[in-house]
Amino acid sequence: MLQDKDVTFDDVHVDFKPKLRAEMRERSAGSNTVPISDQPGDNPAAVNYFNDDDVANGFNDGYAVSGSSSFPGSTNPFTDVGAYADAKSSYGTLDQNGSVWEWNEAPFESGFSSRTLRGGSWYNPASLDSSVRTVGNPFVGDGTRGFRVAASEPSIPDIFQVIVISRNASGHISLTWESQTGSSYQVERSPSMRAGTWTPVSALLPGLANSMNFSHTGATGEDKGFYRVVRTAP
Repeated sequence: MLQDKDVTFDDVHVDFKPKLRAEMRERSAGSNTVPISDQPGDNPAAVNYFNDDDVANGFNDGYAVSGSSSFPGSTNPFTDVGAYADAKSSYGTLDQNGSVWEWNEAPFESGFSSRTLRGGSWYNPASLDSSVRTVGNPFVGDGTRGFRVAASEPSIPDIFQVIVISRNASGHISLTWESQTGSSYQVERSPSMRAGTWTPVSALLPGLANSMNFSHTGATGEDKGFYRVVRTAP
């Protein structure tokens, strides 16, 4: 995940070409309750936004980074992605609220060029609730607007097949199976197929495109055995 500031919607599409988060996913990953505002070092479960309850209670005392209700001035008002490590959404994502408003792919209204922003920012005293959306000119940026890049997980088939299994004249067992890059594979052997009897006979093998092969030379002289290939996603 990458978050950046002071960019327009048009900048994102022209210069960065990311896959912007869909608005409904942005909303569902956000919080329905407004968290407190505090510095990351003081409260890693807080959020970077402006909130002041006018009480000297150690939190909600203005801007999250400066801990003051006065404008930060030369202070950098932004926090690094992941600075609030204990403020994860139900999806496990961080920084859904505060820091910068996030451009969404969805138009604010059907038929118009304006785009939707969600999540609030370091400057806003409210607007963090996931049901709140605001409108933005896609060609105008400021110090409270940014974006989040979402990448689709690579498609990994649930089922793959061992194409060939054979024994040569020396007694070595050779297996060939369907594979793909981005996964790892390990060949295991069992004398009975019972749980707890499977033993790795190969290292963890990085996946190749289309198919791959492994030869078990340690099978020589063994009368019976069963093999399987175990795949591990990245």
